[in-house]
Amino acid sequence: MDASSNGHPLCRCFTGFYAVVSYIPGPLGEFLDRMRGHLVSNCKLRSHVTLLPPRDLSGKPGVLIEEFNSRLHSVPSFDITLGDVEMFESTQVIYLSLRSGRARVEELHRELNQGALQSVEPFPFHPHLTLAQQIPGASVAETLQTARRMWSECPYSPTFTVHTLDFVQNVNPTLWETRSEYLLQPANLLRIA
Repeated sequence: MDASSNGHPLCRCFTGFYAVVSYIPGPLGEFLDRMRGHLVSNCKLRSHVTLLPPRDLSGKPGVLIEEFNSRLHSVPSFDITLGDVEMFESTQVIYLSLRSGRARVEELHRELNQGALQSVEPFPFHPHLTLAQQIPGASVAETLQTARRMWSECPYSPTFTVHTLDFVQNVNPTLWETRSEYLLQPANLLRIA
């Protein structure tokens, strides 16, 4: 969900919607971006784990940003380890599971999905990293096999630290913009009362 979505069909249905994401940093993120672009041509979205799926919010942008920032006060950075390539059978979305960090993402989802940011989810929240979606039916099995092969060849550690969370808005059919970026507290500097 970034500025280089290049008209990917998924973006068209979310114009005006907001979401909270953690972009995958460094070489691992670059590898996953290339992988996604290979699996679904014209998909230029940056690889990310979603903490709040796209939602239509009625509050003023300043109020929404204030709510986002206040809900993350004193939240420490944390690690996520990506797991296996899997697929949601009902939607045929191909994704990477979270081997570790899933409970923390679920906890943050519950914390963020309140007040001005609250929305009814169309699907049960399931932390993951999307690799491919809206794949033509005849290509699903081949795309899944290719994703598994490519992921098995990844030369980088599947673990990364979530240092920032981005509150993003889909401002037109091809553009997600960061409205607020929140820097999480360094985990080793937190004081225990």
